[in-house]
Amino acid sequence: MYTRQQIAALAEKWLNGTISPSEKKEFEDWYNRQKPDELYWTDDIGEEEIKRKIFDAISAEILVPEKRPRRSLFAGRRSAIIKWGIAAAVLFATAGLFFFNSTQPPEALVNAVEQPDNMVIPAPPSGVKAVLTLDNGKQIYLDTVINGYTIVQHGGTIEKKSQDELLYATAGNGETGFNTITLPRASQVMSVVLSDGTRVWLNVESSLQYPVAFTGPERKVRLTGEAYFEVSKEQGKKFLVETAGSVTEVLGTHFNINAYKQSGEQVTLLEGAVRVSSGERSPVLLQPGAQAIVNSGKIKLNTSPDLESVMAWKNGLFKLQHADIYSIMQQLSQWYDIKVTFKGDLEGKTFSGMISRNTQLPTVLEMLSMTREVKFTTEGNTITVSPY
Repeated sequence: MYTRQQIAALAEKWLNGTISPSEKKEFEDWYNRQKPDELYWTDDIGEEEIKRKIFDAISAEILVPEKRPRRSLFAGRRSAIIKWGIAAAVLFATAGLFFFNSTQPPEALVNAVEQPDNMVIPAPPSGVKAVLTLDNGKQIYLDTVINGYTIVQHGGTIEKKSQDELLYATAGNGETGFNTITLPRASQVMSVVLSDGTRVWLNVESSLQYPVAFTGPERKVRLTGEAYFEVSKEQGKKFLVETAGSVTEVLGTHFNINAYKQSGEQVTLLEGAVRVSSGERSPVLLQPGAQAIVNSGKIKLNTSPDLESVMAWKNGLFKLQHADIYSIMQQLSQWYDIKVTFKGDLEGKTFSGMISRNTQLPTVLEMLSMTREVKFTTEGNTITVSPY
C-alpha cells in the first residue's frame, strides 16, 4: 500500500524525468489500479503549478504513442486533462488545461466541429515542395527530382542531398547570379547550405534569394517569410539578411528571422551577436537570448522571448505562448493550406500549449474548441472561427 507522500514523490519524478524504469512501473501499476474518483494530487500544489510542471515536461519530450486509451495521471478540482493516444499535444486556455494524445481517427474527432458533407480534411504536409529558381529564370521542382540530382551553374555544383536539403557543393568560376529557393504552403521545412557553408532552414510560405557564390566584400541574402540561420564565420566579410522591413548584420552566429507580412518582424538571437537596423533608426545590437521586434521602422527590444516558441517550427511543433486565435489560425492556414475567416468578437482569447505539426487538422480544431473559447464551422477548404 503506497502512502500519499510516496505517490506524490513518484509523480514528481515522473514530471521532472528522473523516474527509474522500476519506479515508473510501480507508478503506472498503482495508477491503473485506481478508480477515477480516487486519483489525487498533493493539496499544497496549486493549479498553476500543476500546469507549469506538466507543460515543462511535455515541452521537453513528446510522449510515446499509446496503443490504448489511458486515464489521466492527474486529477484536480479546477483543471482537467484528457489523454487519448497518437499525436501528443498539450493545450490550455482560461477555460482549463487539456492534454491530447489521440488514437481517434480525424473523422471521429471532428464531430465537435460543425461541418457540411463537402468538408475537406487537409493532412499535414507529407514532404518538401520546394521550388528552386535559377538566375536564368528556369524553375526546378525539387520534389520531382531524385536525391543526388546535380546542377552545374557558373562552374559550381548544386546538389539535392536529400528530400529536405540542398547543397551548394563546389565553388564556381567567379561569375555569379542570384538563385531563389521557395517553400509554398503545406510544405515541410527545408535547409539550404550556401556556398560559404552557411546553413539556412526555411519555414513554410517563405523564400530566400542568394548569390550562387559570395564574391564581393559582403555576403547578402534576401528573405521573405521565416528562416533560421547558422552563419559560417568568414573573417572581415559580414553576412547581411535583408527583409521588407529590416537588415540584420552578422559575422557568424545562430538566429531566427520571422518576416511574414501578417505580423511585425522579429529577429531572435540564439548564439553570437547581430545588429538589426530599420530605416533611419539607429541599429540595435542583440545579445544571445534577445529579440528585436521591427514594426513600421521602429525597433523594440525584448530581452526574454520564449526561445522554444520561436524555434518550434524548426523542431516540428506548434508551441503557443499566450497566442491569440488570429496568430494561431495564421500558422494553421500556412501549414495545412486552408482559408480562414473570423466572425464575432474574438479579442482577448489567448492560448498556450504545444502541438505536434504531424497532428491532423481536425484534432487541432477539436482541442481548440474543447477549451470552450472558440468554435469552428467548415465549408470546403474554408474554416470560420467564432466565439464559443
